Amino acid sequence: RYPVRSHGYDKTLYCIHGVLELTFPQQKARLLLHAGDRVEIPTGVRYSAVVGPAGAQCAEGSSR
Repeated sequence: RYPVRSHGYDKTLYCIHGVLELTFPQQKARLLLHAGDRVEIPTGVRYSAVVGPAGAQCAEGSSR
């Protein structure tokens, strides 16, 4: 589990293996990332993450 956080930059998250559940409390939305999925999280958007039961491997990128 990763607590709610935000970043001062745009973040791209790409799931390589496993499952990652992202929750966006301000938007009241939830997103499951599976292998091959990606999400772009804009600057300042708050989110939390829970790693799936078999784990997850992800790659991150950012732009400032």
